[in-house]
This record gives sequence, structure tokens and C-alpha cells, in this order.
Amino acid sequence: MSPREAAGHATPFGQAVESITGMSAVPFWSAALAALDSDGDGFSNGFELGDPEGDRTTIPGWTVTNPGNAASKPANASPTVTLTAPADGTTVTAPAVLAVSATATDTDGTIAQVEFFDQGALIGSVAAAPYSLLVDWSVGTHLLTARATDNLGASATSTPVTLTVLAPEPVTLSAPGLTDGLLTVTWTGGGGPFLVEQKADLAQPWGGSSIVVTERSVALPMTAGAAFVRVADAAVVGPLEFTANLSGANERPEPVNSPGTGTGTFTLQNNTLTFAITYSGLTATANAAHIHGPAGTEETAPPLIDLAPFNGGAFGTAGTFTGKVILTAPQKAALLGGRTYVNIHTGNFGAGEIRGQIVP
Repeated sequence: MSPREAAGHATPFGQAVESITGMSAVPFWSAALAALDSDGDGFSNGFELGDPEGDRTTIPGWTVTNPGNAASKPANASPTVTLTAPADGTTVTAPAVLAVSATATDTDGTIAQVEFFDQGALIGSVAAAPYSLLVDWSVGTHLLTARATDNLGASATSTPVTLTVLAPEPVTLSAPGLTDGLLTVTWTGGGGPFLVEQKADLAQPWGGSSIVVTERSVALPMTAGAAFVRVADAAVVGPLEFTANLSGANERPEPVNSPGTGTGTFTLQNNTLTFAITYSGLTATANAAHIHGPAGTEETAPPLIDLAPFNGGAFGTAGTFTGKVILTAPQKAALLGGRTYVNIHTGNFGAGEIRGQIVP
């Protein structure tokens, strides 16, 4: 077909040809023209003509369709998708934070998204490669699949794989040791972090002195002639509820005179922290927000979690942060020990304008 003939049909493809050649009788086929989708049907001109690269090398046996007619297009081939992790039959012990990953390809288009499912329930989706999600797996057996959808809506589902998460072994205390007034307690089992409680009188209730550690040992000061210790495993916990009340008076090392206030609610399930934080009345637009730790109410500490990605819109003098994160063992230990706080920063108060400790 000559350029004049192609343009003369007044199709989008013909118009694209004319934009390249004018009305001169010169060769017009090129990689640039092949890459266009002149009729907007989701297939490039080159793909419809059997020469996707535009290098004048056609695919043998290709069924040619009209690149100037949106109703004339190839049949959309379904994508392919394969789960690559975890391997089928994987067995792990909680706490189990593992990635679920897949590869996906589409021979006649692009991958729009890959969704991951556990027992048919959606875990999450990824819009671009690498197709991978970090997941906090609960104890039990999980049947995992991935579904890839291409740019024209065709989809395919992977072969399922099985992941088994076992509960950790129970905590077993070893014989304690006493050195220089310190009671050393060690144990085996559990997944951690560990809540360690101590009391001097067995007749008294638990719930007094307690600390949270990530190791399987701790040294405790002996404050009486006898001490009783218990260790609880926090690998599989929840849901546990926490709150935070933010104000300028809570800022440290010095309180801040600000009318700003805020509240936060938090739920810990195994290693996943879900949160909803609101703030209002700041003296200037917020420019950063974090969960900090480990620190008590009179201490300061570096940020542990950046809340900016969970901003419900642009920063302002009022706003929200909602979402969920998977905590590391030290982060989880700090939260369970009451040693984390929310801090919202502004240009007027760079170290923080309102702050609130996260407590049960």
C-alpha cells in the first residue's frame, strides 16, 4: 500500500502515515509507526500487521488485522502467571513474615496488575513488577494463588501452593542464676518478643514490674530475698488495642505551647499494626509525622515508622493517617513495652508540635 492509498482511506492509521510522509510516495513503515496504536483498540499497528518491531520482518502465519479499524483486532491472549515464593509445601514457625511473589507475562500486551489470594480471599495487589507482597502470616495452613490481569482485561490464575505456619514451641524456663544481685533468667521456645514479669511475693497478683525483650534471656535486679518470674511469648498475639492522645504539653524535652490536638487508635494482630490517627488545630501545616521509639514519656527517640505514606491527603493543620505496617521484633517489643509515641512536626516546631504516647 502506498502512503497516498493509506491516507486516502481517512482511517486513524492512514492519518498516522500521512503525518510521517505527507503525500509523498516514500517508504513509511518504521518502528515508530509500528509502536503506535492508531485505532485505539489496545494493539499496536505493528502487532496487528504481524511486525511488532517495525523492522519489516513479519511473523510467519500471522493473522493480519486492520490497524485503522478498532473493530478489527487480534484475539486477546490471556497472560500467564506463576507463584515463585513461597515454594509449595513450605512449613515455617511463627512469627512468620514472608513474601509472596509471582512472575507474570503477556505476549500481546502488558500486565495491569497481579493479585494475591489466600483461600480465595484477596491479600493484596501489585501494579508493576516485581510482583511481591510482604505478608504477616497467621498460624495455620494457607492455600495461595496469584491472578494476573492484562491491559485488556484478560486474566489467568496460577497453580496453588500450600504454606503451613506452625505455632512456636512453648516457653520453657531454665534454672535461674544469681550473680552480684542480678537474677539471670534464660529460656527456650517461643517466637518472641517476650514479656517478663517479676514479683517478690507469690501470693500477690501479677501485673507489677514487667519488661519486654527480644532475646531469650534477661538479668533482673533482686530487690527481695525471693523473686518469682514468668515469661510470656508475644509471637502470636492479638488483637491488642492501644490509644494515643497528642498535645503540645506532651512534647519533650520541653513542652510546646500549641492549641493542636490529636488522637490515635491502634490494633496489634501478631506482627501487624493497624492505626487511625487524626490531628487538628496546629499552628502551621504539618510537614512530617512518625511513630518514635523506644522511649518513655519523658524521653525522646528516633523515628521507627514514617507516617507520611499513610497521609489521607496533603499535610495540613488538620488531617489523618490511616493504614497498617508489619513490625519488626524490636518495634513490636517497644510497642508492647509502652515505649513508642506519635510525633507530628511543623515548620514552627521542627522537633514536634504535638506528641502522644501509645499505651494500652
